[in-house]
Amino acid sequence: MTTIENAIDHQMTVALRIRPFNLMETKNRAQCITHQLGPQTLLLKDPGEDPYDVLRSSRTRETTFTFNHVFDQAATQENVYDSTMKNIVDDILAGYNAAIFAYGPTGTGKTYTMMGKPREPGLMYLTLKDLFKTIEETGRRDHFSVSLSYAEIYNETIRDLLRPNSGSLALREDPYGNPKIVGITALSPSTPEEAMTMLKTGNKRRSETTTAANKTSSRSHAILQITVKQTGSDGVSTGRLYMVDLAGSERASQTTNSGKTMKEEGYINRSLLALRNCIMALRERPGSHINYRDSKLTWLLKGALSGKSRMVMIAHISPADSAFEDSRSTMTYGSKAKFIKTRVERNSVPHGTAERGRGGAVLQNDSHPPEANHMTRAPSAKDMQFIMRRTMAPLNNLPRMVPLAKNLQSAREISATARASANSYTYLELARRWL
Repeated sequence: MTTIENAIDHQMTVALRIRPFNLMETKNRAQCITHQLGPQTLLLKDPGEDPYDVLRSSRTRETTFTFNHVFDQAATQENVYDSTMKNIVDDILAGYNAAIFAYGPTGTGKTYTMMGKPREPGLMYLTLKDLFKTIEETGRRDHFSVSLSYAEIYNETIRDLLRPNSGSLALREDPYGNPKIVGITALSPSTPEEAMTMLKTGNKRRSETTTAANKTSSRSHAILQITVKQTGSDGVSTGRLYMVDLAGSERASQTTNSGKTMKEEGYINRSLLALRNCIMALRERPGSHINYRDSKLTWLLKGALSGKSRMVMIAHISPADSAFEDSRSTMTYGSKAKFIKTRVERNSVPHGTAERGRGGAVLQNDSHPPEANHMTRAPSAKDMQFIMRRTMAPLNNLPRMVPLAKNLQSAREISATARASANSYTYLELARRWL
């Protein structure tokens, strides 16, 4: 990792975690097809191969994969955290963005890795614990603010997990292109234990069901956003960490789903495909256009997938021979993703200037701090046209507004225009920012 001024060159970290055999696999006397060759290398054997078939020996599907880290069944939560997340905490406090994805087929232990159990806390708790500990060690606790939001995406519908009965929430982009969930709850815990109490309550509200592949299958993607703001002598820095517990990919033949669960399976697989396409585009076409709006998941994580955020993926697999196809697909994808390179930029705003919210989705209701909502100049015609293009302005207002923008002289005239077009989110947002 190379640092140049306020930018960091970073290569995506990809770890592989192998869960133990579950009760069903043990009952069916499943064979182990994963063999760890080293701390970064794993051999995946094809259970369908006949070692005595000489004619097909050149068509073997036995494959060796290399990752940044490989964790076998004996690895603890602390082992996984120390190797993948521990060194990211300081970057978040310094104002950089990061994202971690728990990825893999259904029933492979993704939620266990992220949330954990009472005696085996997961990465969410361990990260929050280190975050608060590091802040306390600075001796400047009053210079930091920590807030978190927790949402799920179920069948392309966004729900607030920290507020029951919140209904479906809208996903929009602010005038600067940052995705924002409108009306989501943002809480400010004072300890990691308090934060985990909130998350455990929220996790109970996640959409779950029983399938043939997993008795407690999560039917939604859960996204925790931790935002840390630090006020210093040089300004305000904002670091955001996205911790994403993805729903598991599924095969219809494996789950025997029908009706509602089959519909959920379709939404899950489509959104995971969109995520894979975005991540692969960073590897194969860096700097090119990426269609983030293929799903709510990729749109919300636009900042994390844009090449300006540190990225960690923990791929999960089963060691059983019955899961060979899923395991091979997951490992092939992960081994390609580890070559992705990003250039992470620091989110720092000098005192007295506006914060334009670079580099990420904003789950909180207020995407800009109150002190940054006032600009010292009236916007130009170019500013006006940019904002109208980036938001959903009514088409019949555009011919009238564009010529008018060329003659605007003051922020108060913009405010008046906004109030006159109160049906448009564009102009209300203008009034709030430039009054």
